[in-house]
Amino acid sequence: MSNRLELKQEQELQQKLSPQQIQYIKLLQLDTFDLERRIEEELEENPLLEEGLEEEEQREEDEIDATAEEMENELETEDEEEDFDVEDLLNNTDDMYGYNANPGYQGDDEDRDRPMPADQSLPEQLQEQISFLNLDETEQIIADQIIGSIDEDGYLKREIDSILDDILFNHGIEIDEEDVEKVLRQVQSLDPAGIAARDLQECLLLQLHRMPEDVDGRNTAIAMLEDEYESFTKKHFDKLETRLGVDDRELKTAFDLIRQRLDPKPGEGEFSEETNYITPDFSVRYVDGEFVITLNGR
Repeated sequence: MSNRLELKQEQELQQKLSPQQIQYIKLLQLDTFDLERRIEEELEENPLLEEGLEEEEQREEDEIDATAEEMENELETEDEEEDFDVEDLLNNTDDMYGYNANPGYQGDDEDRDRPMPADQSLPEQLQEQISFLNLDETEQIIADQIIGSIDEDGYLKREIDSILDDILFNHGIEIDEEDVEKVLRQVQSLDPAGIAARDLQECLLLQLHRMPEDVDGRNTAIAMLEDEYESFTKKHFDKLETRLGVDDRELKTAFDLIRQRLDPKPGEGEFSEETNYITPDFSVRYVDGEFVITLNGR
């Protein structure tokens, strides 16, 4: 028997992942909530890391944090906005839509055939709802002033003291702050939910309080916004869980409820210059002594 020493050369392909690649794959599998939680843990463990925050515009001087940017319609309003003249919107609808209030008006065919707007403006919607609340004369004046001070996103732009001054100047009526607060609560009970809020926190809470108590995450979300709003805006998850007495799942349910079902801009779109119009199925014209009927394209 002979012992031989052989040398064989073989080619073998192996795929190995580096620790960095494995870590990257694990991060890709995390949902948004868990990823934010992981980032927060890394920031706490490594003092050399810093969280990069994008600069966001604020509405007036209230802190509207980055939480809203994860909602489908983020609240992004400018510090300085032009006043919205509700009286012009309510009283000058003829000019807005190209119509003359005179029933005998005989303009061009283009003007006569122009369709009527289908939707009411937000102030008109609120005024219509207010009419069912049986307000007295003074309360109606207050309600009008509040509605006239709501901006394009559905927020109350003026301070209560300024509303008191406006009513005194325009109507010569002295009223108390409590009277305005009372009527404001009634306006805030109207649709859309969250209307006439003074900041993002109040806007979200108004909507949550409208929900049935058995909605998953509702009570946790209310407690979080009422008692731990700063921690909520900064996404201090561990602190929120400890102070609210909830676990990861309950906290995630509350966050999802806020992000997915609440609207940080309840008035958005109601002041839009683009208006939905009703288009009739056909048009009738009187041409050369005969009525001519034509179908309208949609």
